Amino acid sequence: MDFITEEDTRRVIAQQDTATNLAEILGIVDHADVKEVSEEDKWLLPGVVCTTNTLVYGQSSVGKTMTVAALIASLVDGREFLGVTPLRHGLKPLVVCADANGELEYKERLDQLGITSGVKYFACNGEVPDRIPGCFFKSTHVPKALVSL
Repeated sequence: MDFITEEDTRRVIAQQDTATNLAEILGIVDHADVKEVSEEDKWLLPGVVCTTNTLVYGQSSVGKTMTVAALIASLVDGREFLGVTPLRHGLKPLVVCADANGELEYKERLDQLGITSGVKYFACNGEVPDRIPGCFFKSTHVPKALVSL
């Protein structure tokens, strides 16, 4: 007769916890839990910024960084952006900066807008990852900054 030991029980519980945590991390959803897509699922700012990827493009010194900083401020504290109120706010953005000292530039712009906390920066010194899910891009020719929410 085989007996289940306490160690066996701990191992099974740990495997179940790992599977549950992995499912949560990966966003695995059961078929029965799949729901219709709402406007809030599609847009952060209706008609302006979608929840997938949004590109901000322009020549140097036309205000891309300030525009993205204002967009970040809107998504952090709920203020209007280009006359549009965000569907969600209280987000905690990660700004991935490719330019040298890009994080300082964003910090200064966000400080001017009254955003003094809740934003994280990743200074990647010119090595921008190819893709980060849920990002919008601010760019001239190559991504200068990615913002993940």
